[in-house]
Amino acid sequence: MGFRDILIANRGEIAIRIAQAAAELGLATTAVFAQDDAGSLHLNAADRALPLTGRGTRAYLDIEAMIATARHLGAIDFLVKPIAPDGLEKVIRETRGIVLVSFSALNVDRFVTFFRASKRTKRLFLADVYSAEVLLAAGNAKLPDPRKGTMGIFLPAKMKLKIVREGNARVASKYRPHRIFPEQLRDYPRPLMMAFRDSLQRDLEQADCLADGTLIYSYWPGYLERGRIDPRDWCKKHGLRFELLHVSGHADPETLDQLIDGVQPRRLVPIHTEAPEYFLKRYRMAEAWADGEEHTV
Repeated sequence: MGFRDILIANRGEIAIRIAQAAAELGLATTAVFAQDDAGSLHLNAADRALPLTGRGTRAYLDIEAMIATARHLGAIDFLVKPIAPDGLEKVIRETRGIVLVSFSALNVDRFVTFFRASKRTKRLFLADVYSAEVLLAAGNAKLPDPRKGTMGIFLPAKMKLKIVREGNARVASKYRPHRIFPEQLRDYPRPLMMAFRDSLQRDLEQADCLADGTLIYSYWPGYLERGRIDPRDWCKKHGLRFELLHVSGHADPETLDQLIDGVQPRRLVPIHTEAPEYFLKRYRMAEAWADGEEHTV
């Protein structure tokens, strides 16, 4: 067998059965969980667990975030296309106010890209407590340690209420010396660059810190059309510059060949593509399924 670890991209009874079967085969397992599934039984069945961004079913359907998690466990070795530093830093330097960067907290590579850019442009990087916890959960000593003053830490109002309600103050207490509070955001003595999610919109509005700011959106552009909230509308409302700097896990053909050689799938069904015939010619196990077709797997 060509692998030793399994990322279980599901929850509930299915995840438990996969973990049990893997244990019988001597394979290590990692479970994932949405923010509201932290007490789920499937987490006890796996060898370790990592948090997902978001809540409910949608968290488990964020394929980009799931692949990012797998990468950092060594389950998949994608060659990720990096942001061109010059283009990113140009946008940052042109911004007089706060720079917000919207990306999956589970994509640690992307986190590090933005963190390094903040250093080079002499901005203080600001992560929320959830993003800081993801960094620690990665267990990589080479990553910036949010407990050691390498960045500022922001505690969103909703997360603060949840921590208080659950009596879990220890989650945030380790970051206390490095906290940046809402009332400090507008007039902070250093320019700021902040990890951003839609759930932070109200916090930032109340802090009145958005003047002359920029939002850098670093997801697949298709999510802009599918999401419940369009960040472009929010930017327009508050006078923020909107910049799309996508860093995807798109792989070149050679990397796809490596993945398929390692996984040895019985079926390969291309999705999110306008050229399925390319896969049919390149891979003998590829099948082209039409939209709306039902298949049993």
